[in-house]
Amino acid sequence: MILRSWGVLCLCAGLGLGAWVWQRAQAPPQASGYVVVDGLAYPLPVEDTKAYNRQMEVMGGKGLVAVEAFSRWLGGLSRSRVFAGLLAAAGLGSGLAFFRAAARPAVFDEDPGPLP
Repeated sequence: MILRSWGVLCLCAGLGLGAWVWQRAQAPPQASGYVVVDGLAYPLPVEDTKAYNRQMEVMGGKGLVAVEAFSRWLGGLSRSRVFAGLLAAAGLGSGLAFFRAAARPAVFDEDPGPLP
């Protein structure tokens, strides 16, 4: 009973979080400027400019630049449809694993026979 409850919880949590991230992934990134290459304008976030990186390096050194880049990468995961699919698959897999474990007979249900 407990394993089935955990299975339902994992299944609902994984699919729910996957759907939430999938919905959120449709938001376009905010651009602070544009770069024109061959007549096409591409959005440029402020974090990708040399001036921003230089200012961050002056304020906190190369460590701050690395931490900020990691933080941006981690924040970008929550806007990725691939990550949403991964969350849904993980919820589905863990839920099915709990259901499979609940379907197996318990070890103590079988009579081991006389001890030698």
